[in-house]
Amino acid sequence: MRLRLSILFLLSTIFSFSQSNPTVNLEAFAKLYGYVRHFHPSDEAAAVDWDKFLYHGIEQVQDIENDLKNTLEDLF
Repeated sequence: MRLRLSILFLLSTIFSFSQSNPTVNLEAFAKLYGYVRHFHPSDEAAAVDWDKFLYHGIEQVQDIENDLKNTLEDLF
């Protein structure tokens, strides 16, 4: 639960939801990925295979036309 609240907070602060193109999508994913991977102090974050998650996340967000926020929430 605490991880989900932290992710929702990060989503609301790191990018504008009005823009959507591959570059903006990848930038938003990269920022969120970095924050969660390196700064979230939880056992859940320590148990993730971050390399696999990185490639999976890039595939999910790079071609999204809209609804980036919900896609990132689902990923994280």
